[in-house]
Amino acid sequence: QPAASLPALARDLAPGFMSCRVDLDTLLETLRPLVDMGVAAMAARSAAQDSSYTADPATDHEEIATLQEMMNAIMDSARRFDLAMSVEGEELNLHTGFAVHPGSPLDPGPQPSFEDALQLTRLLPPGGDIIQAMALDQTRQFEVFKPYYLLSLEQGLGEMEAAQAEAYRAWLETYLSSIDLFARPLAATVAMSDESMSSNLVMQSPDPAGDLERFAGLFAGLSEADIGLEIRKMPTGKVSGVEVHSWSIDYDAEKLAGFTTDPVNPTMGGTGRMQAEQMIGFLRKVTPNVNMAARGDYLILSADPDPSRLAHMIQAAGQSRGAARPEIAAVAAEAGPACQQVGTGDMMAIIAWVTEWMGELDDTEIDTIQGHPIPVTRAVTREGGDYGVDWTMDMPSVKRFITAMQELEAIDDARKYDNDTGGDSGGQ
Repeated sequence: QPAASLPALARDLAPGFMSCRVDLDTLLETLRPLVDMGVAAMAARSAAQDSSYTADPATDHEEIATLQEMMNAIMDSARRFDLAMSVEGEELNLHTGFAVHPGSPLDPGPQPSFEDALQLTRLLPPGGDIIQAMALDQTRQFEVFKPYYLLSLEQGLGEMEAAQAEAYRAWLETYLSSIDLFARPLAATVAMSDESMSSNLVMQSPDPAGDLERFAGLFAGLSEADIGLEIRKMPTGKVSGVEVHSWSIDYDAEKLAGFTTDPVNPTMGGTGRMQAEQMIGFLRKVTPNVNMAARGDYLILSADPDPSRLAHMIQAAGQSRGAARPEIAAVAAEAGPACQQVGTGDMMAIIAWVTEWMGELDDTEIDTIQGHPIPVTRAVTREGGDYGVDWTMDMPSVKRFITAMQELEAIDDARKYDNDTGGDSGGQ
């Protein structure tokens, strides 16, 4: 129908064969009284309970007040949500958008220079399954959630002994206060192997040496919490005349399982368990050593068995500015001047990076996945309080993904048949 007859909300939808928009302002105006009533009912139920018995830990009065404050901040901020899918030529694009009111609690405020982040890609070593550059300061937004995060931590320490709980509590509070470390322009590559991943990162910082010390404190605190992960400081060395600080990573699988994966009686739960699992999940995938160095305005991190990649970054950090990595620069140019983060790589490598899925596959299944790479790009844009995230992959890659999943299913079916019949259908 003619654009003039469309509701105002529908006149500037994101293009695509499927596009929707939610007016969060209007929706929350309608639903907010119901949300407030629900939280008030929780508070009333908490006050009515006997002080010696709490039927539901979530009804703790202080926690309810903190939850109410967080919910108010979210509802005061949210303005609009967008979702769209489109196909251009042989490219499939998924777009999501989220808009907040200027000056609201979730308005992130001024952001670092994405051009600086893009320039950092020139310092990265060649190769990598995933390459990204970002300049996003989310510290202001995180402050909205931090009080509730810390309060719920107390419920998550479970059966930990007092000294150990205090050590872990101290580490987690430091960890949650360190988000500003990632509010700098940075660039990184990740390379996956069958058993682990290697990562190389360069960050621009006003105080690289100070940031290095903060990371060292995080490593030491997590090790002191004694939850099955020991990060041991190694002797300092030099590469190209620059001091390199190194740590080795050791695991106690039985202790780790007791703290984070026992579904019946875990030693920790809630926020504490979630943060431990996130950090451990990352560190378990990196190579057994982490190396860090500060040179000029740059903080350099390498978790890579190949020392030449660390040397490459240290040497490049001593040189003048150069050209950004072309594959990343092309994605940034497509995203336009509002771009704040870009990434490119193999979708299966991304899945392996953020999940434990690949670790559950055997050699035959991993070979199947690696035989069907799925190139994908991601761009995050920001204009004022409007955020956009675009994922793009080519249609042949989508078909390869479907083929890979079908082949995995066929392998699984053949194995089940062999187990049931005692035969050999060819399932490896």
